Amino acid sequence: MKTLNSDLIDYDVLHKALKYFSKHGFTQIEVPWRVSKEAINVTFNSNESFKSDDKFLVGSAEQGFLELQLQGKLTSSGQYMSVSPCFRNEKVDYYHQQEFIKLELIYFSNFEISKDDVQFVVFRQFVVSFITKKLNVKPSDIIIMQTNDKNSLYSEDILINGFEYGSYGVRKFNDIYYIYGTGIALPRFSKIYKTLK
Repeated sequence: MKTLNSDLIDYDVLHKALKYFSKHGFTQIEVPWRVSKEAINVTFNSNESFKSDDKFLVGSAEQGFLELQLQGKLTSSGQYMSVSPCFRNEKVDYYHQQEFIKLELIYFSNFEISKDDVQFVVFRQFVVSFITKKLNVKPSDIIIMQTNDKNSLYSEDILINGFEYGSYGVRKFNDIYYIYGTGIALPRFSKIYKTLK
């Protein structure tokens, strides 16, 4: 993989991710980038989000998926993906910005999901396989670390060379259980990739 400038969005890598996850059963849809307080509050406090008129800018497409659920425009089961800008009112450092692009993956279920269910294990394996097979990251550079996200029933991060590639977990929204996770976040991955050289 060739990364010329780690501050730029690598659209070739984004395209590679879309193709890979599409082949593994994720349906690409567009989601709203401005959502209700109810959708935002499922994942974090609306006070930590940027406001736009009477709506909030998404922290990831996850909130856009939830907004579609609230509007009755998305079925209660299925496997989807969406690319969106992400707006985060949080501390900025070399690997974390307040604005970036992310491919979000989501799996909705009518049944209860736990971290030990096959759906979660397979979901995670899709991501790890993408990282190793398509992004050429050695398996020895990958660590899965359980986290304590108070808004999730279970949560974990995938780390590459000690840096966060993405967050994954299980949440319950109304009566629907779902698995969420990062397909790829840019330019963060490009910056992490530079540490592997």
